[in-house]
Amino acid sequence: MATPAIPTAPALTLTFEEAVLCKLFVDAAQEIDKDRPQDDPLVLRFAGGWVRDKLLGLRSADIDVGINNMTGHGFATRMSEYISANTEKYGIEPGRVSKVESNPAKSKHLETARINILELEIDFVNLRSEVYSGDGRIPRIEFGTPEEDALRRDCTINTLFYNLHTEQVEDFTGLGLQDLADRLIRTPLPPQATFADDPLRVLRLIRFASRLGFTIVPEAKAAMKLPEIKSALKAKISRERVGTEIGKMFQGYNPHASLSLIHEVDLYKEVFAPPIQDLPVLPVQDMKIAADIMRHLLFGSASSHPRISKLLTTSSERYHAWLIAAMSPWKNQPLPLDHNDNTPTAAVAIKEALRCSN
Repeated sequence: MATPAIPTAPALTLTFEEAVLCKLFVDAAQEIDKDRPQDDPLVLRFAGGWVRDKLLGLRSADIDVGINNMTGHGFATRMSEYISANTEKYGIEPGRVSKVESNPAKSKHLETARINILELEIDFVNLRSEVYSGDGRIPRIEFGTPEEDALRRDCTINTLFYNLHTEQVEDFTGLGLQDLADRLIRTPLPPQATFADDPLRVLRLIRFASRLGFTIVPEAKAAMKLPEIKSALKAKISRERVGTEIGKMFQGYNPHASLSLIHEVDLYKEVFAPPIQDLPVLPVQDMKIAADIMRHLLFGSASSHPRISKLLTTSSERYHAWLIAAMSPWKNQPLPLDHNDNTPTAAVAIKEALRCSN
């Protein structure tokens, strides 16, 4: 097993609100442990994106709390009761615990609990392992160790934990901290295995690389191009989930980088083509050309295109501009046979490939 705490791991500087939360959660865990002496002590960890962003100096208002041997809803309910009994001590009113049911269709395979405290959104979930079988889309979920929980994640920079009890960053893969320093995106397991378990991770890695300005390692890019991974992305992942990832890319920091990566790993048809049998031959290189033009219009000299610059001032306008660039290979394409209205083919592709409004 990888060493959980790396001696060179940087210490995290918590905000006042985060420090209050840590003390509250640890105190609540100690109180709960008194009622279950036969069980191992509770260990709480901030997980994934919050740790990554904290180490990068970025603010995150969403915190995932991983729990070693108690369900997220069970812990959150007991913690809320503890807050109610100790309101004066912490100066916090107990918030309402919301149970977030599992929804495999949206890649949410485990029930979690959510509560808002000090203007931070906290999700509680037990550490887990996921076992996929064959072509199955829904994994078997079991309580897992921190290492198993880390290895099931999409990329190493999202496998880091912050242990609330030791106040240390933990890197159970032995790769997360180094990859964060080297600005690399890689999978914790061999990439073909990570993508086969959940092919949407291909798009998540592209989104993280674009958002953070990181580089996807060559072996991960090579796995993205494998026919079996591309087929699985189309067969196993709903168009709604694909559309959600694309929406996050287009509303994120660098949509041009996202489209460039999709073009580089040859995923246009898997992402932007609706699930139809007789797919036309598309000039997919048009998307890259359109994306380059869009980047120039948005980030080039404003004086060169003053009228266009004024049209792309809001986030909604920019989102739709990137959507138009992505769908440019559909221009001049005939409408599918089951559509006989005057709707542009690109609009039909947007609706059916991404399940989003246009």
